[in-house]
Amino acid sequence: MNSKLHVVCDEGGKPLVMMLTEGQMSDHRGARLMFRALPKAKTLIADKGFDSDAFRAALKARGTEPCIPPTRSRKNPLN
Repeated sequence: MNSKLHVVCDEGGKPLVMMLTEGQMSDHRGARLMFRALPKAKTLIADKGFDSDAFRAALKARGTEPCIPPTRSRKNPLN
């Protein structure tokens, strides 16, 4: 039994929103739940746990460039 802390920070690293979930929750689901809380930004930096086509497309649709390393299993090249 463990837990995971999802955090949205501003450009200075100040936490804006925090969400505590069970450790088994995927980063993708946490990102969906917190998406509306994301501040307007030119770039979003995240780890490869957030690498999904849907999340990248949602970010680009709101004018935010994703800075997320690809997972090893990614089959399509990143734009």
